[in-house]
Amino acid sequence: MGQYYKIVNVDKREMLEPFDYGNGMKLMEWSYDRNPMVLALMNLLADRWAGDRVFVIGDYADAENPDEPCHNAVVKLMEELHTDDLYEWASKKCDKIVPERGDPNVRDRFMVDASTPIVADCRADTKDNGLVFVVNHGTRQYIDLRKCPVEWTWHDDDNGESGVTRIAAISLLLAMGNDRGGGDFREGNAGYEYVGSWCDTSDQIEVCTQLPVEAAEYDEFEPGFTEKGVDQGLGHTVDSALRPDAVV
Repeated sequence: MGQYYKIVNVDKREMLEPFDYGNGMKLMEWSYDRNPMVLALMNLLADRWAGDRVFVIGDYADAENPDEPCHNAVVKLMEELHTDDLYEWASKKCDKIVPERGDPNVRDRFMVDASTPIVADCRADTKDNGLVFVVNHGTRQYIDLRKCPVEWTWHDDDNGESGVTRIAAISLLLAMGNDRGGGDFREGNAGYEYVGSWCDTSDQIEVCTQLPVEAAEYDEFEPGFTEKGVDQGLGHTVDSALRPDAVV
């Protein structure tokens, strides 16, 4: 069966739900760089959620596979929250952040669960604010999102705009429960081994428009997420001693 996901801030007890942003609930129905929920996540991490523990939690997430990159984080979180069902815990304990009514970046809104409380003093910012670097101070790595593999190109006849779409690295790196249900990022896809690998250090992630000074000594990480096949992705770390300094 299909697996459903929420983006959950366990420290603030807040979450984002795909239906509120016009998405299906499965991971690969919304994990793309131009998706309004991904933009909302990035903007929150740059502001209100900075320094918090944030995860992308699936309803099949469990601690059964010790080889998963997210395993330690899942075990610790279950013990801390006294639950073996993180998705259900989020559904009961977290209020959700939603877009402004009439948000032009959210084309459609599906059935919204009106019973879930909404964070009163915050509405999601779904605009592209130029956040192109994702820095993990815990692993001493950074990602330049502009270097992620292109998944497809697009053209909007209505406004004459064209562009490219990439898989959202941040949502896969923070995912718990991947490859347990339909719509997940499957084994065999490039970058599969990195899914969930930043869960242990999610509170040390910074998203920004320019690379922070201290990150000049970090390694550039290119997870290479793509569903086109392993030969299409990069999936490697660039030695900081061999690369030129990143600039915007």
